Amino acid sequence: MSEPEDKAAQAEGFKLRGNELLNQKDYAGAEEFYSKAISLNPQVEAYFTNRSLVRTNLRKFEEAIEDGRAALSINPLSAKAHGRIGSASFQAGDYKLSVSSYRSALEID
Repeated sequence: MSEPEDKAAQAEGFKLRGNELLNQKDYAGAEEFYSKAISLNPQVEAYFTNRSLVRTNLRKFEEAIEDGRAALSINPLSAKAHGRIGSASFQAGDYKLSVSSYRSALEID
């Protein structure tokens, strides 16, 4: 395998471990592994949407919103990214952003 393929495979392994930890509700651990995946391959939307979810669960709302926006920079038509922003902003009390984000998600999907 070439170096980029190695990094992509390793990043995917980090994501899978993050998913396991998320399912176990180990949000801090999942955040760590999604961050490792992002550091190796920052062009994968799912790494950001997954980390956004765990950061919302950790009550790191601003960071969760930033991750949602990063996912949108990769794929502007990501209903999941809009939904992640909607959820984090709702829990943070920013209802205007929440409604706007959920509407965007619904328009896409």
